[in-house]
Amino acid sequence: MLKYAIENFRNFGFRGIPLRLSAALNVYRELGFYVCTKPEPMEAAIPLDFSIMRGDELAEYCALRPNLDRIDSEARLRRGGKCLLARHNGVIAGFGWAMEQGDWIGFLSREIPPRPDEIYIADTYTQPRFRGKGVSTALISHCCRTYFDDGKKRAVAAILPYNTASIRSFQKAGFRLEWRGGYAGIGTRRRSFDRPIS
Repeated sequence: MLKYAIENFRNFGFRGIPLRLSAALNVYRELGFYVCTKPEPMEAAIPLDFSIMRGDELAEYCALRPNLDRIDSEARLRRGGKCLLARHNGVIAGFGWAMEQGDWIGFLSREIPPRPDEIYIADTYTQPRFRGKGVSTALISHCCRTYFDDGKKRAVAAILPYNTASIRSFQKAGFRLEWRGGYAGIGTRRRSFDRPIS
């Protein structure tokens, strides 16, 4: 619990403390689901080379975020997920996952099954020294345009409501909030919800 609290404070500071506390207590959790049907072409302020992560790059990827579970990443790869890497001068500046077969969101304890014409984008991350240079937005834009060129019509991302940096990155790439999903309650009295944004 302490490790979770420290990591949350590092990432988000004082933003969303009530939501983060209720999530830590496992009584209320919520994500905003953002959808893109027309990706915006975006470039970063630094030159980036994009590639799909190979198996021999997994250790380098895991070293960037030690809290990521290597077993979960390997499971995503086995299910057909692709991790898009954005490199600057050979160094991984950021990454993001794209899944056509769905994904398990541990935070909500539920599966996200995309439609056949949809791609699900998750776990985008930019190394701290590359933040503020548009890396995440460029990565999201590149990922969407690549899959849309292959016939996808929609991209979906689930984002924590207090992760304002991630929300801004996705919005710049053409995403808009369509619904909020989560759960409230304790134990067997827990109820899931999906609330469309009117």
